[in-house]
Amino acid sequence: MSELRVRVHRLVKTMCYLLALFVLGLAFTEYKHVFAGLILGAVVSLVNALYTAVKVHQFGKRVAAGLKPRGLGMMTRFSLVALAALIAIRYAETFHLPSLAVGLILATVILYIDGLVYSYRLRQSDVERGED
Repeated sequence: MSELRVRVHRLVKTMCYLLALFVLGLAFTEYKHVFAGLILGAVVSLVNALYTAVKVHQFGKRVAAGLKPRGLGMMTRFSLVALAALIAIRYAETFHLPSLAVGLILATVILYIDGLVYSYRLRQSDVERGED
C-alpha cells in the first residue's frame, strides 16, 4: 500500500474514534450544542481530507502520464467549510460555532501528529540499524 493510502487509512480510523466520542458526548452530556458543532466540523474536515487525498492521487497519475495536471479542488473544499459555517450560523441553537471551528481543523492536526510520529519512528529505526 502506498504511504498516502496508509496515512488516509489511519486518519479515517482516528476520526471515526473521535466521532464516536463526540456522539457519546452529544448523547450523555448537557453540552449538546458543543458536541454537535464538533461533529459537524469533524465530518466536514474528514470529507475535505479524503477529497484532497483523491485529488492528490489523480494529480500524481496525470503527471506520471505526462498530462497536464488539474487543480486540487480548493474551491470545493472552501465551499464545504462555508456551507458548514452557514449551517452553524443558521441553526445557532443547535451548533456551537467555536466548536465547529475546532472540528474543522481536526483532520489537519491528526495528520500533522501522524507525520511527526511516523518521522520519529523512522528516525528511531535508522538509529537502531546504525544508519545515523
